[in-house]
Amino acid sequence: MKDPQITMAQRSIDEKHTYFGGNEGLLGKTVNDVCECQDRIGYYKTYEHGRIYWTFATGALAVYGKILMQWGNLGYEQSQFGYPISDEKQTVSGDVRYYRFQQGIIYNSPDFEVQAINVSISRESLASCA
Repeated sequence: MKDPQITMAQRSIDEKHTYFGGNEGLLGKTVNDVCECQDRIGYYKTYEHGRIYWTFATGALAVYGKILMQWGNLGYEQSQFGYPISDEKQTVSGDVRYYRFQQGIIYNSPDFEVQAINVSISRESLASCA
């Protein structure tokens, strides 16, 4: 019998993929089946142009582009940033794209390379300024 949590993850991930246009959409075609994350908390599925992550706490969230590459370089969910807690967002001006993660923000702008801000580091920096 299949684990109910992986069934829930699969369904949520498939719905999110459909929301993004399915195989012809932003993420493209499926590269692999749903995989359990190393920490055994979440699941993900890889597509041609991104990934969709699922945890019970966050639901399914898509990460793609340069921000996915940067998060991957940092160690994905095993990094100090943890899991994504939002889909991609844009500033009001539309020139900065960003994702919120459990412990920070990773953002991208045409004016600079992808930047990552870790919340705990930022809090420490602010405390040292007091």
